[in-house]
Amino acid sequence: MRTGYLSLHKVSVCSLLCGAVFCFYASVVSYAQTDEEMQFLRMYYPEKELVVSATRNLKPISQVAENITVVTAEEIKAMNAHTVAEVLRHVPGVFISSNQDFGATSLIKMQGSYDRHVLVLVDGISWNFLNSGAAETNSIPVGIIERIEIIKGPASSAWGSSLGGVVNIITKSAGTKEEPAGTISMSYGERDTQDYRSEVAGKSGKIGYYLYAGYQESDGLRASRYTNPETGYQASNSRDFSSPTLYSKISVPFSAQTSLETTVGYTEPDIDLGLYPSSNMETSGANRNFFTTTSLESALTADITLKLSLHYLKQKSAIISDLLDTTIGYQLGFLPPAAEFPAGSLLIDSIYEEETVGGNAKLVWTGTKNTAVLGIDLDSGDLDQTTKVGPSLLYTSTLGGVDGFNPAQVFPEMEDSPDRTSWALYANDTLVLDRWTITPGIRYDHNDVSGSFISPSLGLTYQVAEHSVLRASIARGFTTPPLSWTDSGALFLDPNSDLDEEEVWSFQAGAESSALKYLWLKATVFRHEVDDTIVLQRAADRPYTGPIPPLADWFINGGKSRRQGFELEMETVSFHNLSLAGGIAYVDFSPSNEMETESIYEYGIGLRYNDRTSWYAELFGHYVWWDLPQTLGGTYLGAEYDDIIWDLNVIKKVYSGNDVSAEVFFTGHNLFNGSQYEQSESRNPRRWLEGGLRFSF
Repeated sequence: MRTGYLSLHKVSVCSLLCGAVFCFYASVVSYAQTDEEMQFLRMYYPEKELVVSATRNLKPISQVAENITVVTAEEIKAMNAHTVAEVLRHVPGVFISSNQDFGATSLIKMQGSYDRHVLVLVDGISWNFLNSGAAETNSIPVGIIERIEIIKGPASSAWGSSLGGVVNIITKSAGTKEEPAGTISMSYGERDTQDYRSEVAGKSGKIGYYLYAGYQESDGLRASRYTNPETGYQASNSRDFSSPTLYSKISVPFSAQTSLETTVGYTEPDIDLGLYPSSNMETSGANRNFFTTTSLESALTADITLKLSLHYLKQKSAIISDLLDTTIGYQLGFLPPAAEFPAGSLLIDSIYEEETVGGNAKLVWTGTKNTAVLGIDLDSGDLDQTTKVGPSLLYTSTLGGVDGFNPAQVFPEMEDSPDRTSWALYANDTLVLDRWTITPGIRYDHNDVSGSFISPSLGLTYQVAEHSVLRASIARGFTTPPLSWTDSGALFLDPNSDLDEEEVWSFQAGAESSALKYLWLKATVFRHEVDDTIVLQRAADRPYTGPIPPLADWFINGGKSRRQGFELEMETVSFHNLSLAGGIAYVDFSPSNEMETESIYEYGIGLRYNDRTSWYAELFGHYVWWDLPQTLGGTYLGAEYDDIIWDLNVIKKVYSGNDVSAEVFFTGHNLFNGSQYEQSESRNPRRWLEGGLRFSF
């Protein structure tokens, strides 16, 4: 049934996109474009022309063989985005898994990869947890972002552990003028949803600075956050969220050749996850993130530049779950009738503290026809985890066929402190030969947990014409297993010290062109051959030689898998201040992934109005088809994804003069109350509205 629906839906979507583009194209053929309008659709936007992520050195995007998308600060502002996840939902090929609320826990997947496969960087610091391998992006304030460079596909030859891709977040620069400049913004929406931001950049003497402070909070956008479809039970409370943020950057030029830059940041997202009806437990979580970087850049000669960098990141996360009403637990089968535990009985209390210290050194040599990069990365990470388990969880746990623990039993506090040290050497080159650009790269990684890995890559671009480029790349990539799977173990999960890195051979090819006078197009096809895929092995299936069988599950390297698909992006020229932008992405899995998904299909389409003086508006529609089963391992998922989610953003400049401007903005989220979620317990919010005011000086 779903297959037929998908086919019909694909046809309708393609017809919609093609029809819209045709109408615009037919209209503008006879419409005389101004120089300003034609510059609007240059293939290489000025702020996007130079990218750093592919080779860890600035170069024109026309020389980049990898599949890269750049999102700028202006585009983020136009979205009225509150989180990095909201921004990335606009990027074809990037899929966001979230529990669907303001400030929600959001995990990034690219081209069908898992969240642990995607490396997230902030000012060059890896944001991925040592414990889980994934990055939690709700702790990254979007207000400090100058640009986001997204590499879709493995980037291990430059960055190491990044089988699925890289999200490189580059923060705003320190000011260069004596007169300070900045913005102050505030927004308010339904269910007391608030977002306050202030920033200022300037220069005092020779010292440049950038300062930011922000605060977000919400009572939760769903009054009935979770729903159990089998019992009809609805949790009455919603999910609260609050997050203060502080960030600063100082730049000190010692000479025309040498400069020093330091950043310091702190974020504190606090989340009330609400009730889960399948277990009737209330869960809350809190993160604490402190990070700092110091970098020194010096031009040793006219051709050679040295950059040294040190970084420190401390992350603390706490998750507490309690039983609220055991009566509901009986109804749902979570607790047996014989169990008697008072409301509020502890289920689990877990605290994770991570510290990462590292640094890197990089030499860049710029020749007549090539630019070579040679670098070294060093990192040391420590994980301290403490877990307390309540008697209610012990009673109801079934481990290796053992059930019915004594409710009065005292379970000892579990503590573990694994660590991981890694180092890497990498080298790459960008060789320009007339219309051809060749980009070979190689990296050697070693860590003391899973061993060593070599990641070669080779990219090729061909400049067909001034505004047309062909791209192709081949790369080998990997992802290091999380420490909770190799060293520490998680709750009722044994560690497996023999886990190897997951590895991939990736092949991508594409084209980008604005040769059609009024239309920009970008197309990419990809194929990822993954080996040593990590899968969960149940306790009952684990081999053993002793008299007692294993009581806990663990992870093993389980074989091969394949991900392949395509991406298509387009944008039209402005016509009477209107333009269209859209994209389609499709991923096919063989075999199906861990959620038993055989394919993912996504598209987005936006209609924009921009008079470049006082008005900006965008109506953006987004749709994802997951091909999910209704049940997984006996658990009912109840996914719904039959609707396009439409958002409307409107910005109106109300004052401009004397270096001061003011604008009001409005956002209508999910205008038509569409349903789009992977599990019924994590439904997306219904329509909600917000508005705000922004001052610039």
